[in-house]
Amino acid sequence: MDLRRSGRSGARQAKSEEQDSKKIGVKREHDDSSGLHGHKRVRKHENAVKSEDEKALVQVKEGAGRDETEAVSADEDEGSGQLVAAEPYPNLRRPSADECYAVGRALRDLHGGDRVKGRDCSVMDMLVRVMLSQNTTDKLSKQTFQSLKAAFPTWRSVLDAPAADVEATIQKGGLAHTKVKRIQAILQSVVDGGHVVAGEPSLEHLRGVPDEQVKQALLRYNGVGPKTVACVMMFGLGRSEFPVDTHVLHIAQRLHWVPQSATRVQAYQHLNRRVPDDIKHSLHVLLVEHGKCCVPCAKNGRLQKESSGSCPLQPLIHRGTTPPQLEGSTSQPAMLEGADGPPASAAAAAPAAVVKKEGGELVRVKEEAE
Repeated sequence: MDLRRSGRSGARQAKSEEQDSKKIGVKREHDDSSGLHGHKRVRKHENAVKSEDEKALVQVKEGAGRDETEAVSADEDEGSGQLVAAEPYPNLRRPSADECYAVGRALRDLHGGDRVKGRDCSVMDMLVRVMLSQNTTDKLSKQTFQSLKAAFPTWRSVLDAPAADVEATIQKGGLAHTKVKRIQAILQSVVDGGHVVAGEPSLEHLRGVPDEQVKQALLRYNGVGPKTVACVMMFGLGRSEFPVDTHVLHIAQRLHWVPQSATRVQAYQHLNRRVPDDIKHSLHVLLVEHGKCCVPCAKNGRLQKESSGSCPLQPLIHRGTTPPQLEGSTSQPAMLEGADGPPASAAAAAPAAVVKKEGGELVRVKEEAE
């Protein structure tokens, strides 16, 4: 009897152990499966992170050719950096030549003088001047350029000097490391391209090159974007260009010359086609000056200079959909008086303009005569 009980007890224990073993096996399989899925989830997460990192790297690389200002500020993004592109607003017929001359006269009366400025310097000097002005004030950019030239009188000496030594001379302007790295890279590229005059890296050969070739030659340099190129061409080469910076963009939007959503590149592509060549230089300088000292026209109302008082552009800034030039009459003779632009008599004799709506914008049909 005891033997039978002992046998049954042993059988039950063996069965219990077998069941426990199966449970443990199932648990292990589950754990292994969970671990496998867990590893898969980890790998999937790592791949996603890697993918995002790669996307970010691509975005950084794509933005490498933009002006420093655009690279720092996302809302100032200049896109691909292409200067030659289709008209972004083909149905927007503003500004007309009359509007440009009127704004130029109003600002010249306020700020005084002939605002056309020529700078007697080399093309390389001008390029570096503009690059040093990125993301800083005019005062600081002027000081940093003078400091740089005092310490390193030649561009060859800038190229050959340790980067840290050059950075020390422009530290006040900010982003010294980035700016010096880009400037030295440009100098080396110019030397490698064989553009050396009396031992100096030189861009003087661009003076005899057509506009589009100048643009493409400069855009290939890291840190040189559309605004920098347009400034070098206008100030350094005397070409008919209309650079668009923060001040110009903000005032152009207020005047409804470009849509409120326009980027600086889009505004440049549009305004460079619309502003008459003979006033591009002076109008650009006047708009920049006005944007620094006019409270209504300064971006976010922040002045960089003493207030200029009342704004002469207020009558030209409409708040509805109809441009002021088209309200009541087709021209404003008082605005057309002066030495530049069409004579007042011609404006008075102009035929009535026909207005129609195209692409959400009111345009003058008879623009061909302008």
